[in-house]
Amino acid sequence: KRQPSWQSAQVQRGWTATDQVDLNIATLLLAKCEEWEWDDVMAISVKMLERSNDYASSIVAEAMIRSGSLKAQKHAIRYYQDRAWNTSLLGKDKAY
Repeated sequence: KRQPSWQSAQVQRGWTATDQVDLNIATLLLAKCEEWEWDDVMAISVKMLERSNDYASSIVAEAMIRSGSLKAQKHAIRYYQDRAWNTSLLGKDKAY
């Protein structure tokens, strides 16, 4: 559950405490993706790809690719297919 107090931007580009927590989780997934049971990690990864900023989501997708699981790799490729640049630098106001 997202904490309301963690949603306010901490810096000009819109980085929040939730963004930092998501980045920390993504980094942990990447570090442990080959050690953990992938079914457990897959559930976390799918949720992260749905809600996280581009930084954390890209790290999660990389963990899915490195996992060796064909299902996870396909999911990561679907995630990357519609992203050609990092939109999180745009802050709250997206260009589209």
